[in-house]
Amino acid sequence: RLTTLLVFMGLLCCIRTQTCSPEVVAPYAAPGSPGADIPGYFAVDTVIPPGSLIIPMDNTFQSHKIDATSDADHSWFNLRAYGYVKELRKAGIPVEWVIKNFKAKDDFDIENVSCFPVNPPFLPSTTQSRSFPYAPFVVLPQFHDDAIAVLDIFQPSPPNANVRGFNVAVYETTTSVTVNIRQHLNNRQYIAVSDAGGNADIHQAFLDAAGYIQEDEEDLTQVDFDYKLVSGDDILNFQASTCFTVLTEPHFSVGNPEAYTEPVRDFLNSGGNLLGECEGIETYESAHFLTSAGIIVEGSNDVHDYPNPDVPYVQMDGNLNEVKEVLFLILESIHSGMFLMKVFGLHSQVLILILCKPCLEK
Repeated sequence: RLTTLLVFMGLLCCIRTQTCSPEVVAPYAAPGSPGADIPGYFAVDTVIPPGSLIIPMDNTFQSHKIDATSDADHSWFNLRAYGYVKELRKAGIPVEWVIKNFKAKDDFDIENVSCFPVNPPFLPSTTQSRSFPYAPFVVLPQFHDDAIAVLDIFQPSPPNANVRGFNVAVYETTTSVTVNIRQHLNNRQYIAVSDAGGNADIHQAFLDAAGYIQEDEEDLTQVDFDYKLVSGDDILNFQASTCFTVLTEPHFSVGNPEAYTEPVRDFLNSGGNLLGECEGIETYESAHFLTSAGIIVEGSNDVHDYPNPDVPYVQMDGNLNEVKEVLFLILESIHSGMFLMKVFGLHSQVLILILCKPCLEK
């Protein structure tokens, strides 16, 4: 899954809609619920009718290779599932993100729903009860035909007549099922990939594999793109009006981090988002976005826990300790409104792998 990015310890995230675009709405929140990006959110029970489309996000149902022609041809996870959801949003088709209220990490989010596969085309059209974990996406029946039309044109280049929709798995329900909808995704994304440290290719590889399209500033006829490479000079000029959904920083160390953290602070305070990885974490947390006194690097440890398993950023099939990395120790405390995504035990201390900052004000 694209959450493989998290393995490299994305530190600061603030999930919301694209800056300069309409706000994300949370029509399914129960009265009194906090924001959908933070712990404690709870949705009302919502009935998903027959004829809805489910896009699985687990390694069991969503694992066919993008060029497979038989059910036996599997990979680890088909990242094009993210690309398909991205294309739906670009086409104005709303997507519901289903996450069970207060679930344990590996619980099912949609349970015992009668459904059959509509894609990949080589799967037998067997209707049976299935359950889906790790935050599947749902398209409601009124958008069914439009979503299928997007799937039909979501193709390799040049097109392959034997492959439909890059083999993204999609199931159609034949009975109703009651779920909790965490977020209603109703507009497109625009991503800034930092090349300030010369390491943009790390994040580009994930985005390209998912089917995201890079902006080519020299091509004045290009109208379809999803992300843009930004230089260190570009980041120095970030401000409240900078129009990206998220800035991703793969790996970046600099002697004067404040020159970069201050414009990024303006971007974040306006509702922007930041995903930091590797040395980018230390560079940006030098500004204490999340912690009162910063962080220090500690050794890795296999004893781990997910204290907030129902937040959107923890929806992953597997564990983050599948890749060995250094961890970070919080020197004092995290700021109010921040929350832990994963903790590692080390003696009497707690090491923090990932922290999130919700956009409560947006």
